[in-house]
Amino acid sequence: IYLSLPAFCQDASEAEQNRFFETHIRPLLEEHCLECHTGDEPKGGVDLSSRLGWSESGAIKPGDSQGSLLLQVILSEDAD
Repeated sequence: IYLSLPAFCQDASEAEQNRFFETHIRPLLEEHCLECHTGDEPKGGVDLSSRLGWSESGAIKPGDSQGSLLLQVILSEDAD
């Protein structure tokens, strides 16, 4: 999975963005998301195994962090 993070680090180089993703985002996804949101039938239709899956499912909406499903879930206090 690769995701550029311009919303979080607009002025950061690509290397810095990759380091941020690998350090902060990927571990979160591996621990809490990827088991259910990959494969032939990802839970809720949200497939986090590809960039296309991220955008088609609404998991991310570039330029609209408040509309991004992934950010809403991460910030939610609802355990489900």
